[in-house]
Order: sequence, then structure tokens, then C-alpha cells
Amino acid sequence: MASKSKKNSPWRILEETETLARTGSWELNLKTDELICTNGVYHILDTEPGSFDINFKKGFEIVHPDDRDMASAHMREVLEKGVEYNIRKRLLTPGGKIKHVVSRAHVIRDESGEAIKLTGVFRDITSEVEENLKLRDIKNHLEQTIHSVNGIIWEASAKNLQTTYVSPQSENILGYKPEMFLTKAGFWKSLLHPDDADAVLAKSQKAADTATGTVLEYRIRNSEGTYIWLQDSLSPVIGNGKCIGLRGLMRDITPQKQTSELYNKSVDDLRKSERRFRALVQDGSDLTAAIKKDGFYGYTTPNYYNLLGYTSEELKDINAYSLVHPDDAHKLKALVKDLEPGERVKFDKYRFRDKQGKWRWMQSVCTNLLNEQSIEGYIVNSTDITDLIETQLTLKESNDRFNLINKATNDAIYDWDIIEDRFIWGDGFKRIFGHDTTGRIFRMEDWAELEHPSDKKKFHLEWKDFLDDPEQFKWQNGIRIRKGDGAYAYIEEIGHMIRDKAGKPVRMIGAIRDVSEHKQQQIRNEMQQHISRMFAQSHSSKQALHELTEYLTDYGDFGFCEVWLKGQMSSSLNLAASYASGKPGELFQKASSSIKSLIQYKKP
Repeated sequence: MASKSKKNSPWRILEETETLARTGSWELNLKTDELICTNGVYHILDTEPGSFDINFKKGFEIVHPDDRDMASAHMREVLEKGVEYNIRKRLLTPGGKIKHVVSRAHVIRDESGEAIKLTGVFRDITSEVEENLKLRDIKNHLEQTIHSVNGIIWEASAKNLQTTYVSPQSENILGYKPEMFLTKAGFWKSLLHPDDADAVLAKSQKAADTATGTVLEYRIRNSEGTYIWLQDSLSPVIGNGKCIGLRGLMRDITPQKQTSELYNKSVDDLRKSERRFRALVQDGSDLTAAIKKDGFYGYTTPNYYNLLGYTSEELKDINAYSLVHPDDAHKLKALVKDLEPGERVKFDKYRFRDKQGKWRWMQSVCTNLLNEQSIEGYIVNSTDITDLIETQLTLKESNDRFNLINKATNDAIYDWDIIEDRFIWGDGFKRIFGHDTTGRIFRMEDWAELEHPSDKKKFHLEWKDFLDDPEQFKWQNGIRIRKGDGAYAYIEEIGHMIRDKAGKPVRMIGAIRDVSEHKQQQIRNEMQQHISRMFAQSHSSKQALHELTEYLTDYGDFGFCEVWLKGQMSSSLNLAASYASGKPGELFQKASSSIKSLIQYKKP
């Protein structure tokens, strides 16, 4: 290989141009295999110009062994078929370093058309190739991180909120492949719950118009047709000084929402804890950490400081297991030890010490990415569930107190979910009234079956007026219901109605008490007083007896009543008065009208 380096102007310009462009020119004599090149070729090979000579055969050895067959085949195509010489290959420097080059050349032919020379140029693209490899590694790292995040990462246009990117987690959380969001216009909008859609779209568009971030909570329909709750954190994507799109993270918060709704049904003395728990669910965020094989932290998200008090720099010198409660650490180590590369495991609950020394209850998902070159560790996504655990303990204590009260009182306490039409009865409903609702759903129609027929009409009219009046909250009434043994009991009912903002009944909590003994004594006293007034105010006994039969018929809801009297010296009973109410009673009275007296039977 010969070198041409002159100090005159044309060669100096060529050399400077090659240095700037990272190129080197060469010429191959196809008749003599003589190969000449400029200094640029030597620079590409990281060696001094003219440091060694080389012919065609020697120059071919500089080509990377894995690329030589390809280079020879391309040379034959150029010479035999007349295709353009344009090839990408690797060269080996004298020091053993690999250089990536693009080689292009022009074939010079004689008058007969036979190829006699090949004049070409190398362009060093090593830095570009290495940069692309780095970019590929970064891309792989980002993809792995996206796959490990317990949520859906997305991007959308600021103009019309049309989705432009959705992470693969959409299939795990919603059951839809990312392509469905990208190929179907308005697909995300069509999944929004009708009650949430207008507000969500308006707030999302406002975030895009004002280039501000926001957090939304809304319901969305999954592939099974069920609505789930999502927490969606939105942030603007800025380009050329303006918002060109939105980027966000959707997390499934359905379990937290369901817990919150259940908690809202608890008794009033837990309302303070309920607000604290709801605030935790709405304002909290996941903690993400990359933990190395030896257990030390490699990376942590900044919110470790906000929630636990540790900075990222502090955690780099701490073994993660040292912050886990000793009674829980061995369980976590065992789960991680059995975790295969690419697999993930859920740590349901364990205790974690914060900067202040307080034990916090955590729930985590750990993914083994030891085999991933860009990570070589475990990705752990954690949620602080301390308030949830404490709330559950408080609810358990409250339920235990509720059960003890049920057993100690003479009332039967109930909780009626009006929307679902489900009663939950306390122990007193079985203990006092003999009705066991275990293993079955007790509904309003079951209650109606227990009502005394004579009380139904009056009760239902009053009940309808109470339900329809949005200003009425306290219910108080007294009727007769059938007990488990078939007998009827007088009850006194007191209830509190819970209504929604529109005044519609949604729930009622109340109690019923057996007041039969008191009610029966009250009835006896009322009847004695009324009958006494009849005889005191009537002009004759016959009139008083007639009024008595009418009173007893109406009061007892009978169809017919008779009074028979017996004199002290007589052995027979004589009909003194009778009264019929309604057609059945009148028919009975007519049929028995011929019987006026009865002979009293005496034993011999």
C-alpha cells in the first residue's frame, strides 16, 4: 500500500477534508493488484501514514473475518454484473480494534469495456454505530422499566386527545392490546363511563391547552364489560415552546375505591378514620426502586424522601433487607431466592422502617431482571398501606362491638341497602323474633310477608309518603309482624334514612322492638274504659249491648259479633245483641237468625 501526501495545495486540502469527514480514498489496479490509498485510510486504521505497505491480498486481510465472504461476493457482482459498489463492512486496525466503514467505489473500464481499476472511498461510521448501540441499550432499558411499572404509560395529541402511544400493560390491566388505542379513532373516549366522560375530557383538554399537569380519577370499561377505577396522572409534552401532547400513567385503583366505598358504610364514630384513609388512597403514589443482586439500592424514585424520609443518596449505602422488620425479612428473602429471571412476585404486606424509625406497612411487586444487561437487578414497586391496615383493624374492632351490642340489647337492629334491596339483621332478629336469615338474602318483599294483613294498607300509605318526601329522615311506626312460631307480635320501629344529594333513599339503619306485652295491656285498658263509658252513657242495656257488639266488631276487625246472656236462675243462654260488618258477616247473621236461645248442658 503506497501513500500519497504532498504539501502542495490540492493534497493538503484533500487531507484536511478527509480528516474532517472521517474518510479515506483508495484505488485498486485490477490488473496488477496494486492498492494505493490516501492518509485518511491510515487515520481510519489508527496508524501513522505510510507505516506499512500492503497489496490487494494484504489489504483483504484487514477486512473483519466475518465480513470477508460478503465483501468478495459484492466485488464479483460489481465486476460481473455491473452493479454499484456500495458496501458496509468492518475493518481491523493493527491494534485489533474494529472500525465500521461504508465503502463506495467507481469502476474504470478500458475501451473494450473490461474493468481495469476501482477507485473508491472509505467513510468511518464507527462513532455512529456505537452511538446507535448505546441508543438501543437505552431503549431496551426504558422498555424494561415500562414493563415493570404497575400501570399504563400513554401519550396523546394535544389537539384532539387521540392516543399516539400505549404501553403493553394495557392488555394486562384493561384487556385491550395497544394497537386498538392507536388504530381506532376515539377508542379511549368510547371506554369512559358516561357519568365521568364529560369531566375527564374537559380536564384533559384544559391540561393540554394550559400545558399543566393534573391527576384524574375516573371509571373505564375493560374488555369484559366491567367498569374499573383508574388514577391517571397527566403531564404536558413540550415542543418548540408549546404543548404538543400529553403523557400520563394510568393505575388501577379499583381495590382502593371498593375499600373506600365499604368504609363509607361504617358507623359514625369511624368517619374521621375514613377521611384519613381516603386521603391516603387519593394522594399516595407508588415507590419504585432498582435493587442490586447483593440487596443494596441502585436507584430509588424521589418520593422515597417524601413518604419515608430517605434520600436516594442515603439509600445507595443501605441494604434493602436491613430496613425490613426482622419477622418479615426472611419471608421476602425466600420469595426472591425462588424468583426466576423475568418472573415477578407480590409481597402482600410487610413492615418497613422509615427515617424516623417508625414501622410502615408496605405492599410490593418484585420483578427479577438480573439477566437484563441494562438493569442487572430487581425492580420493586411498592405502596404504603399503613393506613389501610390500621383502618381494617379499627373496622374489626367496630364490628366486634356491633356484634356484642346486638347480643346485649332487646332490639333487632338492621341495615338496609335500598339500592341493592338487602337487609343485614343483627342477632336480635333471630333471638327475639325467631327469624334466621343466615345463608339467604332478606329483601323488602320478605318483610312484607311478615306484616299483619290488617296493618298492611295503613303501613304502606305512611311508608310511601315517607319515602317520597326528600326532607324526611326519621321513620317511626308501630305494626304487627309474624314471628317464627306463627304468632304475631306488636313492634315499635325507629329508623334513620340516608338519602343522596337528590333526596333519593339509598340506605336505612334502624331497630325494631317487641312491645306486645305493653301494647296488649294498653288495648285491655282502652277497651275497659270504652265499654264502661258505653254503659254509663246509654239510656238502656239493650242500646249499650248493641253499641258493644258494633265496637268489638270494628275494633277486632271481625265480620260478626254476638252477646249471649244467662240469668242467675235460668239454665239457658239468650241472644242479647248482635252486629254484622260486611257481606260475609251479614250472611252469617241471616243464617243464624232463628237461634235465639240455647239450653245449658248439665252433667248428670
